[in-house]
Amino acid sequence: LAYAREPGWATRDDALGEVSGWFPTEGSRPDLDLEVARNLAQDDAGRWRMRYSPVVIVAAYGEMCRALPPLPDDHDVLLLEAEEGRSSVTDALRSALSDAFGGRLRREVVAGAGHVVFRTHLDETAGAVGRLLGEVSPGGT
Repeated sequence: LAYAREPGWATRDDALGEVSGWFPTEGSRPDLDLEVARNLAQDDAGRWRMRYSPVVIVAAYGEMCRALPPLPDDHDVLLLEAEEGRSSVTDALRSALSDAFGGRLRREVVAGAGHVVFRTHLDETAGAVGRLLGEVSPGGT
Protein backbone atom coordinates (compact mmCIF):
# COMPACT_ATOMS: atom_id res chain seq x y z
CA LEU A 1 0.00 0.00 0.00
CA ALA A 2 2.99 2.28 0.31
CA TYR A 3 2.89 2.68 -3.47
CA ALA A 4 -0.61 4.16 -3.20
CA ARG A 5 0.62 6.73 -0.65
CA GLU A 6 3.86 7.61 -2.45
CA PRO A 7 4.33 11.35 -1.75
CA GLY A 8 6.90 12.07 -4.43
CA TRP A 9 9.95 14.25 -3.83
CA ALA A 10 10.43 17.96 -3.23
CA THR A 11 13.33 18.28 -5.68
CA ARG A 12 14.49 16.49 -8.79
CA ASP A 13 17.81 15.70 -7.09
CA ASP A 14 15.98 14.08 -4.14
CA ALA A 15 14.05 11.95 -6.61
CA LEU A 16 17.14 10.93 -8.56
CA GLY A 17 18.98 10.03 -5.36
CA GLU A 18 16.24 7.72 -4.14
CA VAL A 19 15.28 6.17 -7.47
CA SER A 20 18.87 5.27 -8.33
CA GLY A 21 19.09 3.56 -4.94
CA TRP A 22 16.17 1.27 -5.73
CA PHE A 23 18.45 -0.75 -7.98
CA PRO A 24 21.97 -0.08 -6.69
CA THR A 25 23.70 -2.23 -9.30
CA GLU A 26 22.06 -0.14 -12.00
CA GLY A 27 22.60 3.34 -10.58
CA SER A 28 25.44 4.31 -12.88
CA ARG A 29 24.05 2.67 -16.01
CA PRO A 30 23.17 5.05 -18.83
CA ASP A 31 19.91 3.23 -19.52
CA LEU A 32 18.76 3.78 -15.92
CA ASP A 33 19.51 7.49 -16.31
CA LEU A 34 17.45 7.50 -19.51
CA GLU A 35 14.62 5.62 -17.79
CA VAL A 36 14.55 8.17 -14.97
CA ALA A 37 14.74 11.07 -17.43
CA ARG A 38 11.76 9.66 -19.34
CA ASN A 39 9.65 8.83 -16.31
CA LEU A 40 10.31 11.50 -13.70
CA ALA A 41 7.79 14.32 -13.94
CA GLN A 42 6.73 17.29 -11.86
CA ASP A 43 3.06 17.27 -10.82
CA ASP A 44 0.70 20.24 -10.48
CA ALA A 45 1.73 20.72 -6.85
CA GLY A 46 5.42 20.91 -7.80
CA ARG A 47 6.33 17.45 -6.43
CA TRP A 48 8.48 15.14 -8.50
CA ARG A 49 7.00 11.68 -9.19
CA MET A 50 7.71 8.69 -11.38
CA ARG A 51 5.16 8.29 -14.19
CA TYR A 52 3.16 5.34 -13.00
CA SER A 53 -0.19 4.88 -11.41
CA PRO A 54 0.11 3.87 -7.76
CA VAL A 55 -3.34 2.31 -7.95
CA VAL A 56 -2.25 0.13 -10.88
CA ILE A 57 0.87 -0.99 -8.96
CA VAL A 58 -1.27 -2.09 -6.00
CA ALA A 59 -3.63 -3.92 -8.38
CA ALA A 60 -0.67 -5.59 -10.13
CA TYR A 61 0.65 -6.91 -6.81
CA GLY A 62 -2.81 -8.33 -6.17
CA GLU A 63 -2.72 -10.14 -9.52
CA MET A 64 0.77 -11.50 -8.84
CA CYS A 65 -0.49 -13.03 -5.59
CA ARG A 66 -2.94 -15.28 -7.42
CA ALA A 67 -2.21 -18.94 -7.99
CA LEU A 68 -0.46 -19.83 -11.23
CA PRO A 69 -2.85 -20.72 -14.05
CA PRO A 70 -2.66 -24.22 -15.47
CA LEU A 71 0.38 -24.47 -17.72
CA PRO A 72 1.21 -27.06 -20.35
CA ASP A 73 2.93 -30.00 -18.72
CA ASP A 74 5.24 -30.60 -21.65
CA HIS A 75 7.31 -27.40 -21.31
CA ASP A 76 10.14 -26.52 -18.99
CA VAL A 77 9.99 -23.41 -16.84
CA LEU A 78 12.97 -21.12 -16.29
CA LEU A 79 13.53 -19.36 -12.97
CA LEU A 80 16.32 -16.84 -13.54
CA GLU A 81 17.27 -15.02 -10.39
CA ALA A 82 19.86 -12.83 -8.74
CA GLU A 83 22.56 -14.24 -6.55
CA GLU A 84 21.97 -15.22 -2.92
CA GLY A 85 21.28 -12.24 -0.70
CA ARG A 86 20.21 -10.05 -3.62
CA SER A 87 17.34 -12.10 -5.00
CA SER A 88 13.73 -11.28 -4.19
CA VAL A 89 12.88 -14.95 -4.75
CA THR A 90 12.20 -16.59 -1.41
CA ASP A 91 12.77 -20.18 -0.35
CA ALA A 92 8.99 -20.54 -0.11
CA LEU A 93 8.58 -19.44 -3.73
CA ARG A 94 11.35 -21.78 -4.92
CA SER A 95 9.67 -24.63 -3.05
CA ALA A 96 6.24 -23.80 -4.51
CA LEU A 97 7.68 -23.64 -8.03
CA SER A 98 9.50 -26.92 -7.49
CA ASP A 99 6.28 -28.53 -6.26
CA ALA A 100 4.37 -27.15 -9.24
CA PHE A 101 6.87 -28.00 -11.95
CA GLY A 102 9.06 -30.75 -10.51
CA GLY A 103 11.84 -31.77 -12.87
CA ARG A 104 10.67 -29.24 -15.46
CA LEU A 105 11.87 -26.30 -13.34
CA ARG A 106 15.19 -24.94 -14.56
CA ARG A 107 16.82 -22.58 -12.09
CA GLU A 108 19.76 -20.37 -12.98
CA VAL A 109 21.42 -17.90 -10.63
CA VAL A 110 23.23 -14.96 -12.19
CA ALA A 111 26.29 -13.91 -10.18
CA GLY A 112 26.45 -10.21 -9.52
CA ALA A 113 22.86 -9.60 -10.55
CA GLY A 114 20.40 -7.60 -8.50
CA HIS A 115 16.63 -7.21 -8.57
CA VAL A 116 16.20 -6.63 -12.32
CA VAL A 117 18.42 -9.36 -13.77
CA PHE A 118 17.65 -8.64 -17.42
CA ARG A 119 18.64 -4.98 -17.07
CA THR A 120 22.04 -5.49 -15.48
CA HIS A 121 22.89 -8.85 -17.06
CA LEU A 122 21.22 -8.90 -20.45
CA ASP A 123 23.75 -11.28 -22.04
CA GLU A 124 23.36 -13.81 -19.22
CA THR A 125 19.56 -13.52 -19.44
CA ALA A 126 19.59 -14.06 -23.19
CA GLY A 127 21.97 -16.99 -22.76
CA ALA A 128 19.70 -18.68 -20.21
CA VAL A 129 16.63 -18.21 -22.38
CA GLY A 130 18.57 -19.37 -25.45
CA ARG A 131 19.73 -22.53 -23.65
CA LEU A 132 16.16 -23.28 -22.63
CA LEU A 133 14.81 -22.66 -26.13
CA GLY A 134 17.66 -24.64 -27.68
CA GLU A 135 16.36 -27.66 -25.82
CA VAL A 136 12.91 -27.29 -27.37
CA SER A 137 12.48 -29.79 -30.15
CA PRO A 138 11.32 -28.68 -33.62
CA GLY A 139 8.04 -30.47 -32.91
CA GLY A 140 7.21 -27.89 -30.25
CA THR A 141 7.76 -29.82 -27.04
